[in-house]
Amino acid sequence: MTNALLVDRPTDDDKLDDMTTKDAKSTQTVSVTVRMDKNLKDRASAVIDYYGLDVASVTRAFFTAIARTQSIPLDFGHSGTHGSEPDIPTVDWEPNEETIAAMKETEEMIRTGNYRSYGSAREMIEAILAEDDEETGEEGDSET
Repeated sequence: MTNALLVDRPTDDDKLDDMTTKDAKSTQTVSVTVRMDKNLKDRASAVIDYYGLDVASVTRAFFTAIARTQSIPLDFGHSGTHGSEPDIPTVDWEPNEETIAAMKETEEMIRTGNYRSYGSAREMIEAILAEDDEETGEEGDSET
């Protein structure tokens, strides 16, 4: 036997009625208090700050998405743990050495003006292939 959750989704007519009968001045606001682990709050706040947002704005956006989609826009994928707090993965925000080197190389190219620009991706790829052919001494395939 399959269990199913049915959500009464508003029709287009219901949405239109809501839009035409709502008065901006009659909108009521409420406060929502959420209790959570300080470490989790701090880690989430760091990500929210990174995007230049605040917790209240993100919470309003989340609630708006729930109301608009009539679903919870989260990934409830299997965490691999049962009966205990799931391990919340962290994101390594620090670039690795290869990325740091590429960023420094790009900054140097911009500073010195020693770079090429291309009008299209095809033009760039053809230049890369031609450069590769010059290095290997091979003649490239002119059909593209």
